[in-house]
Order: sequence, then C-alpha cells, then structure tokens
Amino acid sequence: MRLGTSSPLCYSGAEEAGAFGVGMDIDHIFGEGGCDVCVGEEMAPQTEEMLASYVGSTKLPFIVKGVLSPEDAVKCADIGARGIIVSHHHGRMPCAVPPMMILPEIREALAGRDMTIIVDCGIASGADVYKALALGADAAAVGRSMLPSLEKEGTEGVKQFISKVGRELRYIMSFTGFRSPSGIDSSALHIPEGRF
Repeated sequence: MRLGTSSPLCYSGAEEAGAFGVGMDIDHIFGEGGCDVCVGEEMAPQTEEMLASYVGSTKLPFIVKGVLSPEDAVKCADIGARGIIVSHHHGRMPCAVPPMMILPEIREALAGRDMTIIVDCGIASGADVYKALALGADAAAVGRSMLPSLEKEGTEGVKQFISKVGRELRYIMSFTGFRSPSGIDSSALHIPEGRF
C-alpha cells in the first residue's frame, strides 16, 4: 500500500471546522521525475502502519482514495477506514484495471464490513452513476468531467452539470424499474461472460 504526503497529518482542524470526514489520496505519489509535488507538498510512499496511525488520529470517518484491489480494500477496512474510493487517478497507469471492472470483486471482499464504497474515474453521466451503483458502489464521484462546466460558468455550471447527471440517472432508473438509487443492482446490465 502506498500513500500521498510525507509529512505528519493533523486532523484536529478538520474536526473543529465541522468536517464530516477526512481522508488521503494513495494513488497520487509519483510524477515523471520522481515524487510529485502537490500544493507545495512533496508526495512520498508510506506504509500501512502509517496509514493506520492517520485513521487513529481523528474521530472523523477516514476515507482512502485510490484503492484498486480487493486486498487493499480489506486492508483499509482492517485499519479502521470507514470508506474507500475505488480509483486509478484518471488512468495514470494505462495497464491498471479500470475501477468499474474491479468494483464487484471489491464489494464481495468487503461483504459484511461497515465500509462505504465510492467509485471514481470517468464518471460523466447518469448512465455512469447507474453502472457504478449496479456494480456495487454506494456512490460515484465526479471530478474531471465537470471541470469544463466549472471553467465556463463557475458554481452555476457545476450545479447544472450535477442536475443533468441526476436527471439522466432518474431516466435510466425509470426504464429499469428501480425506485431509489440504493436499490439498483446489476440485473439490468449486460455483462459479457468472464468479464467480472
């Protein structure tokens, strides 16, 4: 397991500010020339024990972003993380399994565990959200696909983008007979044999 920042983390500020959770991105460490630098902070690999210490340093739910295997998902649950984001940082590794493909295996590995599963990467429409929920996610995260709306129209553009995704999701749910997102399963998906 690898982690983001090399400096000790303090989450007391997040608690005082009323944050609903905190977390760490473990899939953004290296740039082409070595360790990446984000907001002036040099990224560095870290151990599972270090991640566990971060989880234990706060009363807030801790979310780990960048999980891409059932084994890492189970490690996150074992150290007390309350959620994971299944992600490969927008395909930084062209050989990595797409998050949607590994999602059912991760859901199965976490069966019976108190863990929220969010999927990331390539979520751009209500159809993408529907597929994510059908394959085992509790939620889908939208990032890069809404940036053009943000750049063009700011906050209002983001609101319109999210509203559009919601309308598309409702539209697909109306065709597949699901009353709420929490009830969506894979019964209406065509999954080629041997794919998942």
